[in-house]
Amino acid sequence: MSGLFSWVGKQSETVCIAEGVATAFTIHEETGFRVYIAFTANNLLAVAQTIRKRLPESRIVLIADNDRKTKGNPGLTKATEAATVVDGLVAVPPIEGDFNDYAIFLQGAK
Repeated sequence: MSGLFSWVGKQSETVCIAEGVATAFTIHEETGFRVYIAFTANNLLAVAQTIRKRLPESRIVLIADNDRKTKGNPGLTKATEAATVVDGLVAVPPIEGDFNDYAIFLQGAK
């Protein structure tokens, strides 16, 4: 699966890379940015390198899952590693889980 990806949204100057489909659609809905779907944390780096090669001028934001209860927080760790290699940024939700979980949390808080 290394390097395989899909995406949602039209091309944009800022692009995001997320692990999962639900997170990708949530980020796209909230930002309007194109979001690439890596499908796993272990695939974030390969996808980020492909995107950087194809879009050298784009701002790339790695959308981390916050796996803080999992040893080593793999979602954040892999997103940070990928962002470092491609000179990108990292966004991480302030709760455990992903940004889709966070969106659901916020809807419940209303």
